[in-house]
Amino acid sequence: MSKNAEFEALARELRALREHAACGDAGEQPDNAMLVVRLVRGLSRQRWQDFCRAFPLSQWCALPMPDAAPEAHVADLRADIQQQPPSAMPPDALVGTLSAELFTAQLERELLRQARNGGDLSLICAALSERRRLCVALGEGTVKRLERLLAETLRDNLDVCDSLGGMASGRYAALLPGMGLLKARRLAERLQAAFAEQARPLFPTGGISAGAGAGCALGIVCAGQGAPERASDLLARAAAALNAALEQEDGYIHQETPTSLGERTTLVHSSEKRFLFFGGE
Repeated sequence: MSKNAEFEALARELRALREHAACGDAGEQPDNAMLVVRLVRGLSRQRWQDFCRAFPLSQWCALPMPDAAPEAHVADLRADIQQQPPSAMPPDALVGTLSAELFTAQLERELLRQARNGGDLSLICAALSERRRLCVALGEGTVKRLERLLAETLRDNLDVCDSLGGMASGRYAALLPGMGLLKARRLAERLQAAFAEQARPLFPTGGISAGAGAGCALGIVCAGQGAPERASDLLARAAAALNAALEQEDGYIHQETPTSLGERTTLVHSSEKRFLFFGGE
């Protein structure tokens, strides 16, 4: 058997893939593109760097895999689910969420950038509301599908500068650089409406009723521009805001307000407004 059998097989598959692409359907759009991932064994970092120098415009990219992964999957690229069987993988494994560790590192970078340049930064944490009711009505399998759908809804409504992380089972966090509390609140309301609409087909239309449709709870926090914050502290506040949203009887959106209106020194009272706008004593 050839020493380079793995690479010879890869070359054959790439030729076949190119032939399939060349004779695609007539309705295919010419600007369609897909990121194709394949595990290549026996490829060292040094050999990869040599290959990149030889073909600088090839547009190849590589993601190193752990040596202990005998049967690697695309989902193994998430550090928090390595060595888990496919049945134990979280429902968001292939949705495009960052692991908790990578998301925290991204948040740390954004907080450093905010400390240097100023501006706003918000976090929105999300989870299914009334999960127990949904499990009784629909079953655990459908609830897992709903949690995956929630992650997809979040991802589809974020901008390219935002980040989405899977923080715990069924819990997600959206990192929103440059977004203040008011815009984050409006985004949360849009996310709720979009998720409810996307989840509607998963509910039965007859027979045993599942009650109200699926909804999501959202906790919102904003990083202050005063003293620098730690990512762990901000994530803890966001988790507390999500827990508060889950405990609400309706609405299921909790927005952290660090200082109440009555305590703000910048509050302008009605008598002061009258003087500012109309003059007089």
